[in-house]
Amino acid sequence: IGNTLLAGTTRCGKTRMLELVAEMAISLGFTVIVIDPKGDQPFEESCRIACGKAGRLDDFARLHLAFPGASIRIDPLKNYTNPSDLASRISALMPGGDRSSSFRDFAWGVLNAIVLGMLEIGEKPTLVRIRSYVDNGVAELLVRVVLRYFDQVLAANWEADVANHARSMKQAKGRAAEDGEILVRQSLNLLLAYYLDVLVARGFHDEAVEALSTIYKHDSAHYSKMIANLVPILGMLTTGDLGKLLSPDPRDASDARAMTDLQALIRSNAVVYIGLDSLANKTISSAVGSMLLSDLTSVAAGIYNFSPPTTERKKIFLIVDEAAEVVNDPYIGMLNKAA
Repeated sequence: IGNTLLAGTTRCGKTRMLELVAEMAISLGFTVIVIDPKGDQPFEESCRIACGKAGRLDDFARLHLAFPGASIRIDPLKNYTNPSDLASRISALMPGGDRSSSFRDFAWGVLNAIVLGMLEIGEKPTLVRIRSYVDNGVAELLVRVVLRYFDQVLAANWEADVANHARSMKQAKGRAAEDGEILVRQSLNLLLAYYLDVLVARGFHDEAVEALSTIYKHDSAHYSKMIANLVPILGMLTTGDLGKLLSPDPRDASDARAMTDLQALIRSNAVVYIGLDSLANKTISSAVGSMLLSDLTSVAAGIYNFSPPTTERKKIFLIVDEAAEVVNDPYIGMLNKAA
């Protein structure tokens, strides 16, 4: 049916119309994703019944913020084209307006540096881990990134070279053991000094090291001021049950709930109902819905870019009720380009 905007006054039957569209798509075997900010129980039940009648009950999956114990776990940061997409996805949740643009841009830089560092050391970006680095600083992450980079590009005895460089410096850097030996791997400032004085001079550059070191050296008081609007957003998305829903831990064997992402659900031809419980908390509902739509846009871009043109692409029905609650720029781009 193409892109369709359904508008009307309260209680005129908009949601019931969307139920009919969803039931039709389910009966035809299509992938169906319903994002319902309010969390309309009859809408969810109609999707479930339609799956049963179509012999697709195993395809039905549910994420509902009001009922975390009976929900699947979805990682909204799983799919992206470029690492910077994840920083944009989170920073876009900050309050808008011209006055806040500098704060949002600074937060984007912090998030982008953290994501680059996590990817470089093979750590999967999740909301919980990103929040930890934002709250506690990037020093520990930067140490791991620098050590990995040095281990990769330098000779096996690079620690001795760094120690000799420390002894040749006018102002001593680095932590020393009781016997006076320099603890190279535990001396972040020494490692950064060697990177800048020696490696950069030789033409070596690493994007993650330089991005994180900029954040690490930033004035702490100014840093705290500039991310003041980012911290509560991350806090809301990572606290309690919501943190486990949106940052699923594959190592947590005690959690039996299914762990997936939107791309995997599309590949399995699922019928997904997402209730965001906006009546209880509009801010969290809007943030989660916006992130999921951004994730879907990345999935659509991946299908468009990497699916062979000769391949018959699946028909995917995305139904967004109360769209004003979650609409964002990626969603508009998806409506415009993703068919």
